[in-house]
Amino acid sequence: MHQLFTPYDLSGISLANRVVMAPMTRTRTLENNPDALTALYYAQRASAGLIVTEGLPVSDEGRGYLYTPGIYSSTQGQGWRQVTDAVHAKGGKIFAQLWHVGRMSHVSIQPGNAAPVGPSDVAAENTTVYAWIEPGKAGPVLPSVPRALSVDEIARVTADFVHAAKVAIDAGFDGVEIMAANGFLFDQFLSSAVNTRTDQYGGSIANRQRFLLETIDALSAAIGSGKVGVRVSPFGRLYDMRAYADEAQVWSSVAQALDTRQLAYVHLNYQPTITAAEVPAGFGAQFRQDYHGTLIGAGGFTQELARSELEKGDLDLIAFGMPFISNPDLVERMQNNWPLADSDRSTYYGASGAPSHGYTDYPAYGAAPASNMLNGINVAALQQFAQGVAGHPDKGEARFNVKTRWQHQTRSVATVSHYVLGGEKHARHFEIASDEPHELLGQNTAPNPQELLMAALNACLSVGYAANAAAMGITVHSLEIETDGKLDLRGFLGLDENVNPGSDEVSYVVRLRTDASRERVEALHQAVTKTSVNLANFSKAIRMLPTLEVIEA
Repeated sequence: MHQLFTPYDLSGISLANRVVMAPMTRTRTLENNPDALTALYYAQRASAGLIVTEGLPVSDEGRGYLYTPGIYSSTQGQGWRQVTDAVHAKGGKIFAQLWHVGRMSHVSIQPGNAAPVGPSDVAAENTTVYAWIEPGKAGPVLPSVPRALSVDEIARVTADFVHAAKVAIDAGFDGVEIMAANGFLFDQFLSSAVNTRTDQYGGSIANRQRFLLETIDALSAAIGSGKVGVRVSPFGRLYDMRAYADEAQVWSSVAQALDTRQLAYVHLNYQPTITAAEVPAGFGAQFRQDYHGTLIGAGGFTQELARSELEKGDLDLIAFGMPFISNPDLVERMQNNWPLADSDRSTYYGASGAPSHGYTDYPAYGAAPASNMLNGINVAALQQFAQGVAGHPDKGEARFNVKTRWQHQTRSVATVSHYVLGGEKHARHFEIASDEPHELLGQNTAPNPQELLMAALNACLSVGYAANAAAMGITVHSLEIETDGKLDLRGFLGLDENVNPGSDEVSYVVRLRTDASRERVEALHQAVTKTSVNLANFSKAIRMLPTLEVIEA
């Protein structure tokens, strides 16, 4: 068997193979919160031995690009729980990449329109970040001139990383990766061309690497060193990172320092590719001598090149980036020597239009075009619909009574009998099939957005119970779900920050007719409430209040 497809023990975490999905910024979250489409994207690629997420800002200050999901608020943590649950349900493992861009930002997306921060006031030139060109118009702009972090602020940034790591672990991530590569904050501190400080964080190599090592140690103390990885890009030139005098010594010193810390791994990103990176001859072998833990290599790898590098022994795992964009089943394609699909570079980034386009709509090999189905509901269609709600005249609170009948494992129909809007009760009868929201959006003009989302939630719940019952070997003779709830789209979709999203409540009764024991049905109930409900929520928390009724068959 090709070594690339053999299992690997990553600091006590069992990986199915040695293929890593590399972190890739996709800018798909308008409110900077992960959602159901994010969960679908990563779940589609869960056959990788390890997934490392896109860079997740550890604070608003750490963000340099619009529409990048963070990892510092409770709402973001709840959103990432959807992702980790979806990945783990498919047997995958996933690390969160913790990110602070440093000087690579713009005043238009910094808190209070303040200057970005960095080791010094040396600005990045001949490069861009994705921010506001003008109010309401996003696009590439030159990074703003940064200001130097004070010593106290450096300690605060380390604390931000620790907080983000705790949020990540609470959200179910298997570990975290510190982004110390590609010209971002820690990489800036390591460079004597960018770091012109004269205090304990500048000057000597030991001083310039102090910030990174202090942050690694703080995270290790908080969550355990075996759950901490670090990504570096030796001799990288992205984002106006220039050569400096003691560069080779820096990377040897960093490798030796990391070697003493028993980390999950070190992730070497070669720019632009491992075959074209401007690194000294023998660098990889020397780094392996200095660092004896798990090494991941990234940088334009092909399957053949991965095989060669693994056989040499300088690397343990191989990360693939862009091939995963258009090949969600990349592992299976490589194992079977199936051809790889080409990707559309014009859809790599961006949250406008249909967010699913170029994101979750690449099919597996030999399959029909991806349907964007997750747990029985077309999340891409609903996501696109929800993003257009802002201009809808009926954005206020709505209350519903919805009944769902189960048809079979992958299809349920929710019937809305009435709803209350503005204190007035409206009779209504329409149906939404859980696998047809896109058709409903195009053909049914009756439902307002609240009705559609509540009905879709109910249909999703029904499919969740049916599918999980089948997986657990529980025979269901009949299934009915009745939901009463209220939904304020202003809070649910983040349209009005003054509306508390936690005030939305959905009470539902699940009536199951089955031969299974009460204990097994309770286990089914718990499985669904931990997965289906969360996956139906796009951005904000809804308080779910379930009641289970079991009818003996």
